[in-house]
Amino acid sequence: MAIDRRTAVTAVTVVTAWGLGALASEALGFRPRDGGPGSRPIMVQGESAIRGNIPVRRDRRASGGALLALETDRRPPASGWYATYEVEVPAPGPYRLEAVATVPVEHPQVEETGSYFGLAVDDGPPVPVARSQPYWYESAPAWGDLARLDLGVVELCAPRKDQKHQKHQKHQKHTITFVVHEPSVLSTSTGYRFLLDRFTLTPVTRVGLTGIHLGDPDTLGVHRGDDMPELRFVLQARTERARRLPFTVTDYFGERVAAGTVTVPAGRASGAVTLPELPPGHYRVTSAGVTGCFALLPERRPVPGGRFGVNAYVFSLVPPSRQVQVIAEGPADGSWTATATADRWSLSKAPSGRPTAVVLLDTETVWRLSTRNIDPADALSRAHVQGDRRLAEAACQIVSIVY
Repeated sequence: MAIDRRTAVTAVTVVTAWGLGALASEALGFRPRDGGPGSRPIMVQGESAIRGNIPVRRDRRASGGALLALETDRRPPASGWYATYEVEVPAPGPYRLEAVATVPVEHPQVEETGSYFGLAVDDGPPVPVARSQPYWYESAPAWGDLARLDLGVVELCAPRKDQKHQKHQKHQKHTITFVVHEPSVLSTSTGYRFLLDRFTLTPVTRVGLTGIHLGDPDTLGVHRGDDMPELRFVLQARTERARRLPFTVTDYFGERVAAGTVTVPAGRASGAVTLPELPPGHYRVTSAGVTGCFALLPERRPVPGGRFGVNAYVFSLVPPSRQVQVIAEGPADGSWTATATADRWSLSKAPSGRPTAVVLLDTETVWRLSTRNIDPADALSRAHVQGDRRLAEAACQIVSIVY
């Protein structure tokens, strides 16, 4: 029986983490607890941006009769394609942000996907909205190609000392900016697509735990050596009162190896503890319905030049615009996906969505390329390339291990 990829992803029961080190509570279905009846959502229409370079299009289906509509194949300026909105909130603090917009991955109820995008609050830098594909699949359809997206929690801070004019106002003004830098592989072309009907901000009365990481949250949680970093617990935003979070650490076999309580001080968004000495292995940390993972490697390093390694499956979290599919045709054929992350490449079997480039090679060339018996430029001259050639050229530099 043939099962297409959409059906397969819909059936996934293990949700890929938001950030590679942890399984976020929101990704598992837990939502931040909003305020009571008086905590009404603040709605902002997509067509009401105060500045930006994304056009507006009229549509009767939109809540305000129009929507923000980016659909172009032109490269964005250095600032990206963006739209900035001004919002007035009754008080500073964390707010849950939901939007009716395009989904950046294939969705069962959507004909055409959109681009990945980032969010910036006030003068802060844009932060990519990183979610796994199964998470986006849970977004309920709204209308057309738009879905109801839960974008997590943003923190709106109190005015700074140099913003005295806001301190005496009943409502405080903030800005929310949507930014698009990444192209998306659409049905007939590669371009930039982002549609926004509206978004809402709802006050959150109690922030939840969103991630557990060993050391830097941007790493894979893999450590080698004596100076093991602290285990860090990250909340959705700063907490008004000190939070005590019990946690348990188990090993690969599910045996409990450590337990304790971490305290997040008032006014902070994270807390950390030092773990006892543990032997090399894979470990899981659970606290408040959130699970984090980390690995401790042995002191002895692998043999230099050995053809063994650790595969990091990150394709469900990386935009398809950074993916190249390499297809070998002939005897012992197959395909691989090369994914460009922030500072490295990784290999996996399946792409997420439609990759930006596809490289077709005969199996002999693939073998010579993977054993470094042919120059990557010569191998590429024998290839048939579809899509972004520059990304294909870069991907051919990393095919050095036979899967």
